Amino acid sequence: MRNENQARQYLIEQIDAKRRSLHAFIRKLQPRSARLTNQGIVFSALAAALTAGPGLGGEKFTEFAKQLLGSQGDSPIWRLLCFAAMVCSLIASISTSLYKTHQMDLQLAKAQDVHSKLEGLALSVHMGLDMMKATELFTQYNNEAAFVPAAEPVSTS
Repeated sequence: MRNENQARQYLIEQIDAKRRSLHAFIRKLQPRSARLTNQGIVFSALAAALTAGPGLGGEKFTEFAKQLLGSQGDSPIWRLLCFAAMVCSLIASISTSLYKTHQMDLQLAKAQDVHSKLEGLALSVHMGLDMMKATELFTQYNNEAAFVPAAEPVSTS
């Protein structure tokens, strides 16, 4: 009985450690994911607005923009607007590509799913789930989240 209690306690510690890793991963990735998504949306809209102005408003718009920016002389304001639109489009493209390349949406969803499964497993182990079944489930869930780095060990001193 003592060995089973020790094994149960060890498994609970392993589950808690993996949950801490997942929690840290989610806490780090969520804001980065939201930031890249928002950057893609905002800069795409800015690029569209900057190119739509001269295209739809014609000379009246460019004269208005020239006055608004306090531009002196005959330098074509549309060049500045097109350059700004290009920069915005580039930022939007890079943000979207980084988000998709790193599969942030899939990683967040999987990490949240495994975190929930481990929470349920910890409760089941506390309630007396068979250790063989619990170990099998822990191994399965741990493998599902293999992309998450291990958490720093908790100091007990």
